[in-house]
Amino acid sequence: MFVTTLPIQDAKNPPVLKFPARCVHCGAATTETLPMNLSMGVQKRSKPVLLKFSLPMCAQGGRLERGVAKVTLVPFLVGGLLMGAAGFFLGAILTPAPPLATVQTRFLALAVGALVGLVAGILGGTALEAVCKLFFTPVYGKMLLARPLTAIEILSDTETYLGFSVALSKDKKQLRLTFEHDEVGREFQRLNS
Repeated sequence: MFVTTLPIQDAKNPPVLKFPARCVHCGAATTETLPMNLSMGVQKRSKPVLLKFSLPMCAQGGRLERGVAKVTLVPFLVGGLLMGAAGFFLGAILTPAPPLATVQTRFLALAVGALVGLVAGILGGTALEAVCKLFFTPVYGKMLLARPLTAIEILSDTETYLGFSVALSKDKKQLRLTFEHDEVGREFQRLNS
């Protein structure tokens, strides 16, 4: 495993990353690239600034990455929608009516239902994703278990892919890149020094 850190001079003008023409997953020749975006946490002209780069992959690595996304993201979304809808309806139905109905309390049941639905959706989607990860580990290997849960990855400034992860420091001054293959990481470091 090879870890390198790149300084970020200005978060509003992120660096341009140059990757070697080798798959970050296995080191083979690149046959496709996966477009990636990492939020820099700032805005420029009222639009969020994104660090955009293309991650080089071989055909097998790209296929595996898309498969891993289906095993993690789809269960999170489906479980989240089903549990969120159930939580919303139960929360709205079971909320007692306020003793005095006013303009402020007219939609109390819907507000409670929305809160319960949001929490139930996040927890239900995360639970279903965790079960699917365990179920599909024999197919995709330990790399599936190494990837953080979707709910955690959404809330962090980190992106994780096969053989590669990128994380933005809390102060937005450094970019930490981790490569599974040392040779690809060293070549990346030479191209970006």
